[in-house]
Amino acid sequence: MPPVTYTGTSGTAAPTCAPSANCTTMGSINTPAFNAIYNRMKLFLPELKRNAVVVQYSNSGLGYAGDPGAADVAPLVTVSLLPGSIQFQPITLILFKTSIGLPSFSAALTLEDAKGSASN
Repeated sequence: MPPVTYTGTSGTAAPTCAPSANCTTMGSINTPAFNAIYNRMKLFLPELKRNAVVVQYSNSGLGYAGDPGAADVAPLVTVSLLPGSIQFQPITLILFKTSIGLPSFSAALTLEDAKGSASN
C-alpha cells in the first residue's frame, strides 16, 4: 500500500489526506491526533504554522506475524516540516533585515502501540 499523507491546514480545519483512494481504507481523519502532534511541536517552535506540518504513514515491513486474527503490521510514521516553513536569521543578516528559509526536516518512528493515548 502506498503511503498516506496528512497535511495540516490553516486554522482548526481537518488536515487534508492524500492519496484519497488510500485515505478511505485508513478510516476517518483523526483531527485531535494531528492537533496533538502539532501542539507538541509548537512547544519547541512557537512560530510553527499548522499548515507546515505533514504526517505520513507508510509500510515498514515490521510487525507481529503470530497474531491469530491477522498479521499486525507496524506502520512507519514520519512527521516533517515543509521546506521554507522555518526561517533562520544569523546575526550577520540582522543588519540586512533578511533570513534564510531552511529545508524540510523530518523524523520517523515505527508505530508500536496504536491503542494508547500517551507516549514518551
